[in-house]
Amino acid sequence: MPENFYFQGENTTFINRPQDTVIRDFQNAHGTAIRADDLTQLLRLVLTSRDMAAADREEAASTIHDIARIGSGSLLDPAAASTRLERLRALLSSSADIAQPALTLLASLTAAGRAVGVVPAGGSGGADPPAGWWPASVRRS
Repeated sequence: MPENFYFQGENTTFINRPQDTVIRDFQNAHGTAIRADDLTQLLRLVLTSRDMAAADREEAASTIHDIARIGSGSLLDPAAASTRLERLRALLSSSADIAQPALTLLASLTAAGRAVGVVPAGGSGGADPPAGWWPASVRRS
């Protein structure tokens, strides 16, 4: 039987909802966010982690939602993005079962965010993203 989750955030509350529902609701709410597919994969990893404590899982999921809101185009806030990415990095690092793939995704998100000014230079580590990683609506020349 799949595990149900309870998360409450600024614009999101999941009470005893299956993982697939949580993921689908995230995709519906944040489908236009920068790198929405990567954020969805990060959320899926967090929800399926068996090493992450429940409180850390809740905080990580909430932080992923915050990052999606920041990257939605209406809330481009480099300082907030950098702070949340750093916190998410710390949470993901403590979970042995998902750390490697999650931190790889996070590095890609950070680099892509830096490329369009959502993450300040020098914040949250990561390599430069390949061309075309960001939607044209948020690319800056």
